[in-house]
Amino acid sequence: IAGRAIEMVRINGTGGGLHPGPGLVLVHGNLSHARRMIPIALDLVNLGFSVVLVSLPGYGGSAGPTEFAGPVTTGAIEAALDTLARMSGVDTTRIGLWGVGHGATAAALVAARRPSLAGVVLTAGIYDPEATERDGKSAAIRDLIRRDAGKDPTAWRQRSPLERAASLAMPVLLVHAPEDATAPIAQAEAYEAALRSNGTHVKLVHERGAGRFSIPDDTHGPSVIFLRDRVLMRHVLGQ
Repeated sequence: IAGRAIEMVRINGTGGGLHPGPGLVLVHGNLSHARRMIPIALDLVNLGFSVVLVSLPGYGGSAGPTEFAGPVTTGAIEAALDTLARMSGVDTTRIGLWGVGHGATAAALVAARRPSLAGVVLTAGIYDPEATERDGKSAAIRDLIRRDAGKDPTAWRQRSPLERAASLAMPVLLVHAPEDATAPIAQAEAYEAALRSNGTHVKLVHERGAGRFSIPDDTHGPSVIFLRDRVLMRHVLGQ
């Protein structure tokens, strides 16, 4: 992407007894990378998903520098979605996207451009970078935004899922920790309200410990249940 190598891990699923089967792109959070998400990916494969894991620029095996939800980052996620759609046995009408931390921020921006997605899970995302830079309690995240997106509020708004809430047409699950001081849950609540006001099917789950770094390895959690119901079983349930 833009002349940079992007690391991806591809794992073919079983289809859950339905062929072709569903697919999912997983996007990591801060200080992580694609290979660290393999355990939860394997659980999802066992449910029937084919999975593509992508390392964002500057993480894992992807060439840097890092950037906060910028064009190379969103381009890497879009390339992962395209790779998944080309994989053998994947039903392109049943593709989902799951991002965590600033991977959730970038995933939300991509979802606004991909109305065909069957469902999106966003865990511990920053949905209003300008408010985070202005009011956030985490100096590290404020520094990351300034370093990767510059100091111009216009650039922060260009990376704001809240500004593009009207463009999301697919079901969305937001998972956020009430105690998150980096991106206060008020951001998730404001994003949920904006999505709902535009007719998006959206649910916000308050989940203690929903982290910014990795996707929890929990096949019984709300995120996996959402993906099962909204993506895996999409046609079976007549959605």
